Amino acid sequence: MISEKDIVFRCMRFNDPNFEQQLSFFGWEDSIEHSLFNYIEGYKYAATAVYDAYKEAASTHSIEKQDTICYPLVFLYRHITELYLKYIYIVLLKPDEEQFRNYINCGHKLNDLWRGIKDTIVSLGDRVSENVNIAAIEKYINEISENDYNSFNYRYPVTKNATLVHSSPKYLDIDNLESHMKMFFEYLDSVLYNVKDQWVDDEFNEEFNNVFNHELVATLPFIKKLFLYLQDRDEKKKINKRSHTKTTAWLEMSDIEDISLEERDVEYRMLKGLTENQKTLLIILYWAGKTLKLQNLASSKEERKRDIYKILFNACNSDVAFDNNVSPYKNNVLYDITFGSLKTIEYMQNILKEFEIDYAQNIKETIPDTTANPLDLNKE
Repeated sequence: MISEKDIVFRCMRFNDPNFEQQLSFFGWEDSIEHSLFNYIEGYKYAATAVYDAYKEAASTHSIEKQDTICYPLVFLYRHITELYLKYIYIVLLKPDEEQFRNYINCGHKLNDLWRGIKDTIVSLGDRVSENVNIAAIEKYINEISENDYNSFNYRYPVTKNATLVHSSPKYLDIDNLESHMKMFFEYLDSVLYNVKDQWVDDEFNEEFNNVFNHELVATLPFIKKLFLYLQDRDEKKKINKRSHTKTTAWLEMSDIEDISLEERDVEYRMLKGLTENQKTLLIILYWAGKTLKLQNLASSKEERKRDIYKILFNACNSDVAFDNNVSPYKNNVLYDITFGSLKTIEYMQNILKEFEIDYAQNIKETIPDTTANPLDLNKE
């Protein structure tokens, strides 16, 4: 029996029994974007659970469940679609609070929400040569909207005028609905992944570009030397490891050659001759190269060049910049990324390839003619 003392929404504490088995932890998101994503995922899980319940009812001929469970299921699909459009708006347009408030004033009208993001998807898709099937997306949104214009038809049986929402019976193919909505959501995920994270609104700094070009040409000989050293060091360690695994006798501590101090001395001496700007360049190459594969770059050659420079400029900060300032932070970071990372060559090479320089795998060399300033990619 229920009681006036019952607590319906009970929040748990860490020391409660069955803490992890009973709780749902929510409200921890720190942004609207993250919250929208989690809501989408949650409602998709719910839709899957409801569809599974429908299939079970259909298999056991539980008609009373089969013919009523469509209401929450259709509502969930429709609501997920609405959340997707609002999520895409946040991710692609990066609106401020007022802009987002104006956008969500569209309410539950899918067509209005779609119009707010359609042109952006088209332009961003064109920029990276992503062939977005806008007509197909529009077809789905129009049909969902026609079936439930204002997110009302599957939440309530009667209108505000007290008339039946569904005044005539229909035989809805639930399996067809589920398969197409699943494809639709997967396609929206794919489109968003392929057009987001572009460098459209980021700063393009000509002064930075010129300094970077100059420092890259000056630092190329050291980069080649660094890559050769790292490849040679790693190969020696592999040989060392193989030889030790074949040894059956235990070594005394005095028999183990301490090469770490010797290596460190060599590495410090390698870095000692670099200027502060060259140190900055190496750090920027590493940081930018680390994130490069996660970015969507423009497909046209000239726009792609601009994107690369924006990524490089974005890798700068108050401690790592082309200002020739001495920074202990910079020295520590430089040592860690050049000699302490297993990805040094890979990350730096990601950027070097954009400048048609290949120092990876057997150090294939294509050093530009500095007199022609071929690294000045700003020029046609």
